[in-house]
Amino acid sequence: MSADEMVRKLHLHYTGSEGMTAALQTNLALARRFNDKVIVVPEGDFQKDLLMDLLANNPQTKTFQDEVLQAAREIAKKYKTDHKHAEHVGRFAQQIFAELKDLHGLDAKYELLLRVAAILHETGMFVSAREHHKHSLYLIMNTEIFGLSAKDRTIVALLARYHRRYNPDNNHPHFSDLSRATA
Repeated sequence: MSADEMVRKLHLHYTGSEGMTAALQTNLALARRFNDKVIVVPEGDFQKDLLMDLLANNPQTKTFQDEVLQAAREIAKKYKTDHKHAEHVGRFAQQIFAELKDLHGLDAKYELLLRVAAILHETGMFVSAREHHKHSLYLIMNTEIFGLSAKDRTIVALLARYHRRYNPDNNHPHFSDLSRATA
């Protein structure tokens, strides 16, 4: 089946379906090599579950952070953002985060989310310069980002949403869904 057929018939995500044939062929070759009689295919999204397990067990390794940031850069490139501006904003945000660390008491995970938001904060310009901050929210909320959970992606999207002159309001979608512990 093509990737489109797998998505339609098997209800897979495009990201998983594109590599499905190669993954199954690799597993079949390994099974043949080791004379296995059975191949067990896990139910659910194995790739996503593996990534979430890696994140939960060791989220702050330098390599993992680099992979997440690179994934964000690829998304920013897709939406034709200004790379130099995004990196400048990211360095500035990282500096502020470091200087206020004692005050906010947040761990390195939130620094990573802030850096991802800096890279992606102007993705909405791809849709329109007018209210691009709202378009950034929508695009980030609906784009898988390697290594980030849905909750993390929401935080990144909200950071991008509020990078301009507007402040969060309890009536705003997604912001009103945050708990005090999340916010």
